[in-house]
Amino acid sequence: MNIEKSLILIDDDILVHKTWKMMAEKKGQILFSYFDVESFMNDLYCYDKDIRIFIDSNLKNGKKGEREAERITKVGFFNIHLASGEILDKLPPWILSQNGKCFPD
Repeated sequence: MNIEKSLILIDDDILVHKTWKMMAEKKGQILFSYFDVESFMNDLYCYDKDIRIFIDSNLKNGKKGEREAERITKVGFFNIHLASGEILDKLPPWILSQNGKCFPD
């Protein structure tokens, strides 16, 4: 897998998934997308630990992406970014950046 061109999206919004998929194809990148962290955790052994992961702040069932991202770091992933329309004043140390809902560069 070409890690530089691969990324993971965890978001419960189908429209965000469709938009990111279209942008990934346009930019020649490989997108793996999940609607919840549990689904990602079932597949985590498929990915290199330094793959870029983008997680929404507001996930279904009232789960917060910032808390779920901490769970992801506990299994060895570290390249985690918040992909949310909600802007946080302060990011937890396990989240590297805020990206908004736009597809990353």
